[in-house]
Amino acid sequence: MLNPDERLVIDLVIPALRASSLRQAYQGLARQVAKETGVPAVPLFDQLMEREKQATSSTGDGVALPHLRLATVTRPFFA
Repeated sequence: MLNPDERLVIDLVIPALRASSLRQAYQGLARQVAKETGVPAVPLFDQLMEREKQATSSTGDGVALPHLRLATVTRPFFA
């Protein structure tokens, strides 16, 4: 059993995010994460797109699990 400090906590859920492309989805995600973390949206978006070029985050059926490691975010942040 995990102690309370070891549980994953979802920091941000965006059920109303609507996008007709990956680019639009990542722009919306970057804006929302920027509001929560203070990380500027434009560099965050750029890093998401660069990461996607390396390997897709899509799991199929419109679901993706984009992920980054950022020096300015010192704890796991799940959106």
